[in-house]
Amino acid sequence: MEPSKLPLIPASFFGMVLGLAGLANTWRLAHNLWGLPELIGELLTFAAAATWLLVSILYLAKWVLRPAMAKAEAAHPVQCCFIGLGGVATMLVAQGMLPHSKAFATGLFALGATYTLAFAVWRTGLLLRGERDIGATTPRQYRLRIM
Repeated sequence: MEPSKLPLIPASFFGMVLGLAGLANTWRLAHNLWGLPELIGELLTFAAAATWLLVSILYLAKWVLRPAMAKAEAAHPVQCCFIGLGGVATMLVAQGMLPHSKAFATGLFALGATYTLAFAVWRTGLLLRGERDIGATTPRQYRLRIM
């Protein structure tokens, strides 16, 4: 198979969207509270949305072009959990788009919420089976198991 010219990014790259969207939302609040320039908040919102779109496309390309690499990431005890950031990033972008298009934002939020719920069910189901390395168990997970 010919090597892909697209960068095959890890799911943790969705964290960039969380940071940008958080900064954009904070700037919007600062505009409302202190009258800071509204344009900066809007530019940050669209930067977050553009980053989300690019990361989403590149991450999907990883699943299409290199499914074994993507499955290995999904099976990793730490890296797998970053996959869930895709849904959270989608919901944050939806929040940023709300003032511009309620219908688009609602649809995007529904997509992100559905993805997040599906990921949570899948990942929690794997954790509850108990077939994993005990070294990957954190104290918080252990506490949940005995309650």
